[in-house]
Parts: sequence; structure tokens; C-alpha cells
Amino acid sequence: MAYFQVREARRLREERARPFVVVDLEPSAAWGNLINLVVKNTGSTVATDVRMVFDPPLESSDPNNT
Repeated sequence: MAYFQVREARRLREERARPFVVVDLEPSAAWGNLINLVVKNTGSTVATDVRMVFDPPLESSDPNNT
């Protein structure tokens, strides 16, 4: 019984300590009609080797951004 409690406590501790990367859309504070793509790590450790792929690829609506 104690073995299972220790194993579960370890699993929960490791789960809380892992990185958790979130991709979100937020309205721009500077410009009224723009939306920012925001990538955040809400976990308690550093996220490494993070890769994002968008299918289809993202396009900017800004005519000055080519």
C-alpha cells in the first residue's frame, strides 16, 4: 500500500514540475483590430525543444509585413 502512495506522490510531483506550453490568441492592446498570437509556458520549469507547425502556414494581414 505504501509503495503505491509513494509512486502516486512522485507522479504528481513530476507532473506539477513539467513545462506546459500554451498557444493563445489575444486582442492587441496597441491596435484595435489586431490579434496577437501568444505562446506561453505556464509550467514551473523551462520548456526546451518547442516546435510549432501551422497547417496551413500563418499569414499576416499587415501589408507592410512581407
